[in-house]
Amino acid sequence: MGLRMSRVIKGRRPGRTVRRVAGALVSLLVVCGPAVAATAPAAAATTAAPTTTGAAARTAQPAAVAAATCWATHYGAEIPPGSFTASGEIFDMNALTAATSLSLNPQLPFGTMVKVTNVANNASVTVRINDRGSFASTAGAPFCIDLSDGAFQRIGAISPDPGHFNVTLEVLSGNGGGGGTPTGATGPIRGFGGKCVDVNAASSADGTAVQLYDCNGTGAQNWTAASDGTLRALGKCLDVSSGSTANGAQVQLWTCNGSGAQKWQRQGNGQVVNPQSGKCLDATGNSSANLTRLQIWDCFGAPNQLWTLPS
Repeated sequence: MGLRMSRVIKGRRPGRTVRRVAGALVSLLVVCGPAVAATAPAAAATTAAPTTTGAAARTAQPAAVAAATCWATHYGAEIPPGSFTASGEIFDMNALTAATSLSLNPQLPFGTMVKVTNVANNASVTVRINDRGSFASTAGAPFCIDLSDGAFQRIGAISPDPGHFNVTLEVLSGNGGGGGTPTGATGPIRGFGGKCVDVNAASSADGTAVQLYDCNGTGAQNWTAASDGTLRALGKCLDVSSGSTANGAQVQLWTCNGSGAQKWQRQGNGQVVNPQSGKCLDATGNSSANLTRLQIWDCFGAPNQLWTLPS
């Protein structure tokens, strides 16, 4: 997440044939695409300023479907640090995310959750669509999805390099954009040192830092503990950057999309857990100073991980 760009085209790591091919998910059923010439990426991942938002690629929320087999590839180590995905996130090779093709029609919305199962060993992983690639399917190479390295490793070993796995895909949910705003208790979230969880500069822009600050009763500190497990302020959701599950992944404000990066569970001891990562909302550096960024970290019950949510 963060700044925006229209797309990211990624190559493979050295010594590997560059692949960007996609299966067609027509009428939301995943099938192998028609026989066409494979194409290489038009450009490498870039850190240039993005030009469009991911919202332009969103479509109606898909229903759960069964899937035919196709091929899943992976990318990550070859992507320069700080590169953006097509949804505007900073790419994280360890996050459980994936790319679909720019040629896909209809497009799966960013934030769509897809279950990917390796046919060979029945191992599966649920990924969030946050990227697009310029790739096409061939009869001999029915590629349909490009997984982050972190997701790919959940269903098989990267080394020795198989290049791809034969998989099935199942669309589990859309981007959470429909059905109106869920309700819940509203008020400040109080934390370490008596400070409040605060949206920096009261900005509702995607990627805005979420931090500790002196409680002041402004809209930047007015949170709704919504019935869908989200924490909302200024019309946006509390979000783990790039859907990361790593210690130190920063928390930010982002358009609500129904992903696991935006789900939170309050615990009886005052901790607030992100179920996708199993980690706790945490004030960085055990600090209560104004402007201290929030992050996720292994839960250990320290004061900088204890919060009082609206109730």
